[in-house]
Amino acid sequence: MNLEHLETELAEPTLEKLTYRTPAEILAMQFDDGDRILGERILSEGETLSVLGVGGLGKSRITLQMAAAQIMGRPFLNLQTHGKPRKWLIIQTENSNRRLQDDFIRLQQWCGKDWPLVEANLVIHTIEKEEDSLLQIEDLEAIARLEKLIAEVSPDVVVWDPLKDTTWDDLNTDKVMANLLRTLCRLSRKLNPKRAVVIVHHALTGKSGAAKASGMDRASFGRNSKVLHSFCRAAINIVPAEEDDNGKLIFFCGKNNNGPEFKPFAADLGEDFIYRVDARFDMDEWKEEMGIASKTGGQSKDSAALQILRDQPMDLASWVKAIDAKGVWSRSKAYENAERLAKPKANLVAIHKGIYHAK
Repeated sequence: MNLEHLETELAEPTLEKLTYRTPAEILAMQFDDGDRILGERILSEGETLSVLGVGGLGKSRITLQMAAAQIMGRPFLNLQTHGKPRKWLIIQTENSNRRLQDDFIRLQQWCGKDWPLVEANLVIHTIEKEEDSLLQIEDLEAIARLEKLIAEVSPDVVVWDPLKDTTWDDLNTDKVMANLLRTLCRLSRKLNPKRAVVIVHHALTGKSGAAKASGMDRASFGRNSKVLHSFCRAAINIVPAEEDDNGKLIFFCGKNNNGPEFKPFAADLGEDFIYRVDARFDMDEWKEEMGIASKTGGQSKDSAALQILRDQPMDLASWVKAIDAKGVWSRSKAYENAERLAKPKANLVAIHKGIYHAK
């Protein structure tokens, strides 16, 4: 039997044609905001978001709260959610059913009357047999199992948590990282190109790592490769506010290619294990302690405190109260910094009969 023709066909696979458009075609397209899922296109249909933080930070719990908030139409911390309830599939490999049950008990209490809606739109991959933890893309059987899972659930959002458990290869290599990300996104969107993808990945550790969550070095915050930063359309970088304490977290916008970046904010993990925004957190003070340059920090805060005295000389207690009211520093920090500014060596404040005057 002559197999030459068949062998030629197999050796030269048909390539998918690249897409191109003329300016007229692009200008004629019509869009609306119905594709938004989180924030100002931090996550939207057909796009990819990375959520980055050190191991043990609480990224899985954060992702669960994000999903529940979107399904219920509630804000996720400082980020608005949009659209109808999306169906979320979380493919995870780190948390046991016991841990997940504890998280869901807390989440159920927070959701209240909206829990049935969340329950109907949230599916999570669990680790119950050997195959459940073997999700590496180098294994063809694992690829087949993942395809079947995604097809059966038919989600609108697919979460991969964490990224490192989906390959046996070295993520320090750009080629490996790029191939992994392309494969996961193709798997996620095989039957629905509008599916959003969330990649949960570990970040650099220590003070130097946290300092890279914002500013010029934020592309380096995720571990192993800058490819992840360029591949994803948006990124949320999360760091602990204090060393060895994950109770208060700071959220930075690592990037947002499709919209404005959100301003950094802090959130506390409550006793109910739900994160809530800490509106009084002093971001400039934290950046100063971390050695991160701040547009509103340093001398400008001193100037804001001194401007209060220029507008109206007053006693120390009143000055501290005014500093706190204007949000320059918190009450305790206001006393500390007011005393610093009023020291004779600083030569910034004159004190006459208990009334403080800015020089």
